[in-house]
Amino acid sequence: MMRMAKVLGWGALFLLATGCGGDSGLGTVRGRVTMDGEPLAGVLVTFVPQGGGNASTGTTNANGQYQLTHAGGSGAELGTHTVRVTTVQAEAATSIGDLPSDSPEYQAMMEAGGADYAQMSRSIVEKIPARYNVQSELVHQVEAGTNVIDLELTSD
Repeated sequence: MMRMAKVLGWGALFLLATGCGGDSGLGTVRGRVTMDGEPLAGVLVTFVPQGGGNASTGTTNANGQYQLTHAGGSGAELGTHTVRVTTVQAEAATSIGDLPSDSPEYQAMMEAGGADYAQMSRSIVEKIPARYNVQSELVHQVEAGTNVIDLELTSD
């Protein structure tokens, strides 16, 4: 009887130490993204662990709300993250008829042919300032449990 109590005691201690097998090293992360006080819909929010690891991502809904997912489940790895917020929009494709025949773009379109015309001529337009994405200054800490991280961006 004493031996069984020790085994159960050690088993309970092990489960507490490992988080009952459910601790994946992730904290749930949700929040809202706004620009100049207005919600940003359809933007990609990415948390990149500064110490290395897998990034977590989420896309905002019409109200600017997001929730992160990770390869290991819902949330983000615990620790300090660089946060990137991006929205990518393609401009209307340039028609080959709008280009002079001696331009490099015209030549490239002619060589590509067919459906590739529109794809080749698209320009990527980022509406969010670089300080929030490619040159992100946003840094946030993810802790165990639930993290509500609102991202209040400004356009200037």
